[in-house]
Amino acid sequence: MNSLRFNKRFSKLEEKEFETIRLTTRFKEKDLCNIVVKGQCICSAMLVQIRDAYIKDLSDDFLKNDTDTTSRRAAISLLRQFYPQLTEFTEVSILKLRRESEIFA
Repeated sequence: MNSLRFNKRFSKLEEKEFETIRLTTRFKEKDLCNIVVKGQCICSAMLVQIRDAYIKDLSDDFLKNDTDTTSRRAAISLLRQFYPQLTEFTEVSILKLRRESEIFA
């Protein structure tokens, strides 16, 4: 099974359904994957939807929720740590996942 990796245990990962921003993705809808935080698998999830969007079109609330930050500026700053070339005009993939197993750890 493929893994979707996170470098921090974001609060969204505790939800039954959550979304994450990725610059690119190799996943397809209905793929199962392990959710891995700092090398530890915390649960498995099914990819229920993929949509493309430009950063400029994402709401402040969505960006703040995705990154556990308190402002749009802080969210984009955090995303640039992973994707240095990111701008408001960057097209990204939004992956919506549904947890299929309980959180392991």
